[in-house]
Amino acid sequence: ENTGTVVTGNKLAVYAYGNLVESKDIVIYGDMTGDGKTNVLDAIFINQSTIGLYKIEGIYLVAADVNRDGKVNVLDAYTFTYCSI
Repeated sequence: ENTGTVVTGNKLAVYAYGNLVESKDIVIYGDMTGDGKTNVLDAIFINQSTIGLYKIEGIYLVAADVNRDGKVNVLDAYTFTYCSI
């Protein structure tokens, strides 16, 4: 989808002579809603996921790992909340 905004879940495709060479998923760390922004709704999703109220899957699981340690936990919620103020 081409909306003019880069968001978590978009794909970057590289073509050479009309042939797909490589495709990568776009990740905006902290962008849990896939709108390209990091805001209070993303903070709510990350916080809820750390206590089991919200299940994160796919590329959004990568986006939730704000501190990039390979796990989504309270440290990501803390980092997101206090680094985005």
